[in-house]
Amino acid sequence: MSRIRANQITNQSADGAPTVQNGLVISGVTTSTTFSGSGASLTNIPSAQLTGALPAISGANLTGITQTAINNNADNRLITGSGTANTLEGEATLTFTNSGSAGQLNLKRSTSTDQETIFYYGSSNLEIETREATGIKLKTNKSDRVNITATGQVQLPVNGQQLTWGASQQMKFYYENSEERMYLQGDGAYGFAFRVNSGNRIEISKTTGDVTMQGASGRNFLWDNSDASLYLTDSGSGASARLKIGSGQDLQLYHDVGGANHITCATNQELKISANKHTFYDYSGVTKRMEINASGQVTQSAQPSFAVYRNQDGHTLNNEVFPFNTARYNIGSHFNTGNHRFTAPVAGRYLFNFYSIYNTGGSSHQIAYRVNNSTSQGMLIHFSHAGGWDYVSYSQMFNLNANDYVTMWSTSNINWHGNSWQLFCGELLS
Repeated sequence: MSRIRANQITNQSADGAPTVQNGLVISGVTTSTTFSGSGASLTNIPSAQLTGALPAISGANLTGITQTAINNNADNRLITGSGTANTLEGEATLTFTNSGSAGQLNLKRSTSTDQETIFYYGSSNLEIETREATGIKLKTNKSDRVNITATGQVQLPVNGQQLTWGASQQMKFYYENSEERMYLQGDGAYGFAFRVNSGNRIEISKTTGDVTMQGASGRNFLWDNSDASLYLTDSGSGASARLKIGSGQDLQLYHDVGGANHITCATNQELKISANKHTFYDYSGVTKRMEINASGQVTQSAQPSFAVYRNQDGHTLNNEVFPFNTARYNIGSHFNTGNHRFTAPVAGRYLFNFYSIYNTGGSSHQIAYRVNNSTSQGMLIHFSHAGGWDYVSYSQMFNLNANDYVTMWSTSNINWHGNSWQLFCGELLS
């Protein structure tokens, strides 16, 4: 085989593109500005020498490309960077599931059971759920606005904030710093407001209709606008009401639906009490003050009442107060055995009775009640006796004011008997 050696090869047509029909082998460096053709047979081209934009290629015959590893790879895990070259991380505590009808995002503190929060979005609603005893906070401008505690309490941490539901018929719950008032307010056709005002009074107002609080068996609380009456009831107004306070000085308390057992004070100013037994206690709820039994008998354990006498057989008094020094009973301790006075604890009508035997003869004997140490018309009694032992009794009723006091006097010189033959007693009647 012969070789042709030449210092220069030129195209015979002088167009700058020589044609080599059977290929051209170049062992040295070839410098070109452009390349055209399929390049199907090009091999072993160093990647470091390739520059510029490449056209779209299939990559079927590419080799030597570095792979990227994904750690903790599992179904539904979100992929994040790991900080290591050519390595991604499948987050075990951050997963996403989409079933087609619902999407769910799980955020865990650890892989322990229930230490996670779930964001679930289905066809009907969006749910945010914590699986352990932790609350939920909503913040704006870096500050807490709404807190939902682990027990379900909703809190507005900032004073003056307002919680609102709805649009035109909205409900508001807010606190006014200026007046220290709390409101629960509804708007619209059935608007109402509930508040505790600055005087610590509860106010309930409503735009239209009655104000009711309803339980499972019916209305338990009703303000009836039609007759301006307040009912505490089991099924509404009328005879079934347990308690009614009406506009016409009407007070009714029923025990049963028919109203047979009731306390009522209606427009005729009557008060009726009918029941098997009624017991009234003082404010402590322990001490019994009055009882009406099934037979209609009324007992008042604290009603002022007393019975006293002189613990001495024979003794003489001349225009002196009877020195009753011993009490058979003294409810309320309103009789004083030191100064021998009964002092009225309250204003009312009081009944008094005196009984004793004596043995002084004469025709001008007198005894008297005194109120505040004074005697007026109808308070003296005159009696005569020839001699020996005899008896005298005397009853009076007084309309006393609170702190008025009553004493019993022997206004003439008489020898009296005490102990079993004498008694002074009294009681508040009404």
